[in-house]
Amino acid sequence: MKRRKLILLLGLLILSILFVGCSTNNHPGANVPTTPTPAPANTSKPNTVNIQSFAFSPSSLTIDKGETVTWVNLDSAVHTVTGASFDSGSLAKGQSYNFTFNQAGTFTYHCTVHPSMLGEVIVQ
Repeated sequence: MKRRKLILLLGLLILSILFVGCSTNNHPGANVPTTPTPAPANTSKPNTVNIQSFAFSPSSLTIDKGETVTWVNLDSAVHTVTGASFDSGSLAKGQSYNFTFNQAGTFTYHCTVHPSMLGEVIVQ
């Protein structure tokens, strides 16, 4: 019985550490700005993805190589824009994140806080 309680406590400790570790903005190798920039006044500019109603809009964007995409968080909830080669860190309402795509390909991304939020950038 003591062993069961010890294993349960150890499991809870590990889950707590994982939760805290996954909620930080430090992602090795990520192109993370030190401070998110304020949202631009016009969020309907070309190559802008709005984060609203727990979704990326548009969820798929096609651009040319060398172009920059701006994501703008219009939700009151904190979100991230996280792909294999980029990560915004936490974006509060009104904050934005820019990333320049210098290679052709399809780049998928998601929100680490809300994993059901998915998007992609197709670079030609």
